[in-house]
Amino acid sequence: MKLSRRRFLVDENLTITPRLSRVAESIVVRPGREICAKDLRDIDVLLVRSVTPVNKSLLADSNLKFIGTATAGTDHIDVACLQARQIPFASAPGSNAVPVAEYVMTALSATGFLQVAHRSGVGVVGMGNVGKALSRILVALGIRVCAHDPLCTAWPEEVDRATLEQVLALPVVTLHAALHATEPYPSANLLSLPVCKPLTNGQLLINAGRGGLVSREYLD
Repeated sequence: MKLSRRRFLVDENLTITPRLSRVAESIVVRPGREICAKDLRDIDVLLVRSVTPVNKSLLADSNLKFIGTATAGTDHIDVACLQARQIPFASAPGSNAVPVAEYVMTALSATGFLQVAHRSGVGVVGMGNVGKALSRILVALGIRVCAHDPLCTAWPEEVDRATLEQVLALPVVTLHAALHATEPYPSANLLSLPVCKPLTNGQLLINAGRGGLVSREYLD
């Protein structure tokens, strides 16, 4: 089958670019949360976001040639299942790092915490693409950054490395860890760990990662 004959199923919130239109025979658009196994029976390429769980059940009757997600995280993708079925897969790590960092800066300004950040610094949990992009902006503005990420090896010199407890003690805390349950440093329900004391009314918590980083019990 030539590339120009591929049939695409695309989450409705993904932009259909002219280039995508040129390589597709047909493009079916569906709400991401409603994509199901029967939708994939005549589809070659599936393009999703984090709201579509791609697993054995979804792929049961499919003959997909490629799956892509427009997200950095892949916790909604059963990668082992894709490997077993030899379905090529791609995610988009780092593609939205700068916009997310800009969102955090906007949130700091809109909530009145930018002045607080200048005085006391910002705590960053997760030093991947987004955490590093945000840190560069904060440091350029003269704001101290105190961060926690036990998996980060290429640590920025201008960022203070700290424990999770130390980071959460700062008046501004922003979360950017990837969501996963892999030991020894799982991030799912991260703020439910014993070292994570409840934040006070004088602190600002920004979760710019997956919702699963924070449990409902912690927020209550």
